[in-house]
Amino acid sequence: MAGTVYQRKDGRWVAAVMRDGKRIARYARSREEAEQILQELLRNGDGGGARGPRLREYAEEWLRLHRPEIRVTTADQYERLLLHHVLPALGDLPLDGIRVEDLRRWLADLQERRSKKTARLAYGLLRKILNDAVAEGKIAENPTRRVKAPRAPTRRIDPWSAEQIRAFILGAMNWNPPHGPLFAFLLGTGARIGEALALRWGDVDLQAGIARIRRSATWVRGDWVFGEPKTDAGRRDVHFPEFVLQALRQLPGQGDPDRLIFLNRYDRLPNRSDVGESLRRLLRRLGLPRIRIHDLRHLHAAMLIRSGVDVKTVQQRLGHSYAGFTLQVYGHLLADSDVVAARAVSRFLSGE
Repeated sequence: MAGTVYQRKDGRWVAAVMRDGKRIARYARSREEAEQILQELLRNGDGGGARGPRLREYAEEWLRLHRPEIRVTTADQYERLLLHHVLPALGDLPLDGIRVEDLRRWLADLQERRSKKTARLAYGLLRKILNDAVAEGKIAENPTRRVKAPRAPTRRIDPWSAEQIRAFILGAMNWNPPHGPLFAFLLGTGARIGEALALRWGDVDLQAGIARIRRSATWVRGDWVFGEPKTDAGRRDVHFPEFVLQALRQLPGQGDPDRLIFLNRYDRLPNRSDVGESLRRLLRRLGLPRIRIHDLRHLHAAMLIRSGVDVKTVQQRLGHSYAGFTLQVYGHLLADSDVVAARAVSRFLSGE
C-alpha cells in the first residue's frame, strides 16, 4: 500500500494512500502532521479501522445536500465555518470517535485565536450536523450536547443624548448621497442595512410615510445578494418620521417603482466597506462617538424605549421574532423607561 504527502494550492497538507484500488486522503495543517497521519494510514490500513466515515467526509456531504434548501448567505457562512474553523481541527476524527475532550480543546483554541462569537457559530453548526448524524443512525449520540456552548458577549453602546441624535440627523441630511439619506433612514426606522438596501421605490409610500420591508440584501464575497428577510417577522411595514421623508426626497429615481432607492452615482448599491468608512468620516466631522452601521438600529430602539414605547411594539418595529429577544438585547434600557412610566402616571393623575 503506497502512500504520499503533498501540499494543496490552498495551503493544506494531504496524506494519501491507495488501498484495494481506492484512494484514502486525510488533511493536515503542516508537513509534520501529514507525515504522522500517513504513518497511521499505513499502519491501520484504512486509516482508523472500520469506524465509519470521518467528520470531514460527512460534513462536506451534509453541506452539499443541504445547500439547495438554505439561503445563499447561510450556505456561504456554513462553508467558511467548516473550511476555516471546524474541519482543520476536527475533520480527520472518525464521526463516531469525537470525544468531549476534543470539543473542549477545540473551542478553547478557537476562542483564543478568533472570538467567542466565531466559536459559538462554529459550535452551533457542528451541533446541527451531528444531530443529523444521530437521526441517520451514523452515531449513537451527539457529543456536543455534553459541551456548553460559548457565550457570545452582547455588545452594548451608550445611548446618545437627544442633542447628539439631532446633530447626527442634521449632519446626515447634508452628507453625501446615498450614504447620508441611508444613515437617516436606518436611524429613523431601525431597519437592518440589508433591508434598507433592498428597498425599491415601489416599496415606499412617501405620502403615508411607510416603508414595506419584504426583501433583504446580504454582502457575500464582495457583492450584494438579495433574498427573503431573516425571519417571517422581518416582513413588516415601518412608518418613518419626517426627517426620513426629507432624506428620501433628496434621492433620484422616485418615479421608477423597480429602481433601488439607495443607489450611488454609478447606479449600483454602495460597497459595504465604503458605507462603513463614510459613517466613520461623518462621525469624526460631527465629533460624535464612533459606532458601527448596525448601531444605528440600536440607537433607534433606545429612542423608542426611552420615549415609553412598549417592548412588543419595539419588537414588531425591529422585526424580531419574539419579544424575549428584544428584552435580552435592550432590557438594560428599561430602567430609563421606568422613569418615563412614573412620569406618565403623574401626568395622568394631574389631568395633563
